[in-house]
Amino acid sequence: MITNPGFSFSGISGTHKIVPVHETDLESLGENYNECIVCTYDGDLVKVYDNGPGFSYTDKSVAMEFASIKPTDRDAIIDFCNRYGMPGSMRQFGNFRNDYLFFKDDKDSFSKVIPLGNRQERVWLYTVQRDILQMQMTIELNQSIQDRNIQRIIEILLYLCFDLHGIDFEGSQRHTETFQFNHFFYRYAEENGFTLHTRLAGLSIHDLITGFLKDIENDYYETEMYHSFGFPRKEKYVQISFSTWQHLCDLFSFVTEKEKVLDITPFGEVIMSDSLSSYINTFSEKDTDGVLMCAKAVFSDIFKEHLHSVYPEMVFSKNGDPESSWRIPSLLDAMYLELFFRFSPNSSVRKCQNPDCPNYYTRTSSRPKKIYCSESCALLMAKRMERDRKRKAKNKPSDDNMKESKL
Repeated sequence: MITNPGFSFSGISGTHKIVPVHETDLESLGENYNECIVCTYDGDLVKVYDNGPGFSYTDKSVAMEFASIKPTDRDAIIDFCNRYGMPGSMRQFGNFRNDYLFFKDDKDSFSKVIPLGNRQERVWLYTVQRDILQMQMTIELNQSIQDRNIQRIIEILLYLCFDLHGIDFEGSQRHTETFQFNHFFYRYAEENGFTLHTRLAGLSIHDLITGFLKDIENDYYETEMYHSFGFPRKEKYVQISFSTWQHLCDLFSFVTEKEKVLDITPFGEVIMSDSLSSYINTFSEKDTDGVLMCAKAVFSDIFKEHLHSVYPEMVFSKNGDPESSWRIPSLLDAMYLELFFRFSPNSSVRKCQNPDCPNYYTRTSSRPKKIYCSESCALLMAKRMERDRKRKAKNKPSDDNMKESKL
């Protein structure tokens, strides 16, 4: 549990397991969606976040614990759900009304008794794996902005804007420009042969990306032409009139002209025909700033998207006293709210630079050069670098040997 500035959240612990999708009421949507996590036994309410005067940056972070899970580590995912509950509990999501008052219960406890009919708490395993991956991407995006790592920023933006491995329906609501960009790309891909079940099935992701960018450009110029003659026209892509889409399209057009996007994998790897480093090395300061602005816009949108359903509410305790609180629909939203408070001018969340360590840590203004999550990782890496220096010194030819070789 961590204390934090201004919100509380309780998860529903329990016993969870992974089962084939046909053992649930969910549909199989292709190879990524053929397994589910189900709750077989409801445990106790667990106070994951407790409203307090403010958190210490050394406090345990549930969000960073979640992000440190390797998405393919099924046991670690189940262990997390057992201790804290599912990241997207249907019961908690449904607990937005004031029904708890009429049952003389408190708001948190009422989540446990919300009926699910004949269904169990369940979710596609890949949905949780994507939640982990996208939280990792969020943290890494900000770290790459701070480090001015342009190549990594471009890879993350390509994934967030052109990933087709999620579930996105025609009526899905997206609340920010970045997520609307991906939503419209999903629709464009469907118009050109992509389906939930067959996925790409022989289609070229590169051709879909370049075709989508061209479709946006054509729509923009057709609208401009209609307006120049005084005729109304309903725009297909209204967002292209604003800065974020314009700069994203410029960036992606540049990238796809230089190299081919071969694949965007289910676990976030962006595979290009060749490295972009040679082109990035020629970037002017203006070019670099443009990429950084795109990254900042996307980073901001991630939090707006995940927190759009979080709002203040007045609740009443069992003894009838009013309490100011926050309506937080899910544990996933609560974790993003935690990260929201951890990112500030004086602090940021970063990945430990020990390549064998999966953990994250908070870097503060008092230790601006901290690159490891713990003293043990710092000591381990210092010893490793010392061994590397000794090995290189041992293998380096001596001056005498160099002279003999010349003779």
